[in-house]
Amino acid sequence: MSEFGRSMGSRRFVVFCSEVFAAQADGLLAVVERLSAQGEEFKDGEVFNLGGVPFSIWEREDYMVIGPPVTAGMAELGDGDDVSPFFALLMAQLEFASRFGVEPEQANLWDKVVLEEGCLDEKRVYVERRAVEEAGDSGWFVGVVKMKERGPLVGMRIWQMLRIRPSLLRAFALPSGFLVVFDGNEVVSVFDPEGKALLG
Repeated sequence: MSEFGRSMGSRRFVVFCSEVFAAQADGLLAVVERLSAQGEEFKDGEVFNLGGVPFSIWEREDYMVIGPPVTAGMAELGDGDDVSPFFALLMAQLEFASRFGVEPEQANLWDKVVLEEGCLDEKRVYVERRAVEEAGDSGWFVGVVKMKERGPLVGMRIWQMLRIRPSLLRAFALPSGFLVVFDGNEVVSVFDPEGKALLG
């Protein structure tokens, strides 16, 4: 893990991540610098959103850390300051959307996903995005690829899926109307809003 920093006025902001994500760290620092110049104070414990990922600001002895998101005082997605997993998720989503020639519409990690109960334990599943009807709803549905009636539905936050079945989240920047079929961690089919097969 490497440290990337930038001085902004009297304070120094730092990001900890793998060297592989040096460009992303620099971009994150640039966003913070721009917002700081516009008057954003970035106080200890504050959270700001970038690409659907809420980053937390933590004040240390002589610098400010831009770290992983925290909810109700708890690091829901692992301890420590390394934000590499979140950069990896953002990059995977942007690359996946670009692969199919669409502008990304990223969901917030705290947004809700509707799932067919038990589907994340199944090998063959599909994810489908519908138009968002209310704030906090990602529009994503996850179900089992099968030829029988749909089972009971349950709700989950995207950050919870990141813990359980992270490979599905690469598709979560696709716009509404897209459907993606997974076989384990592998994408086997992609359909656009008109039902046209873009893959598989």
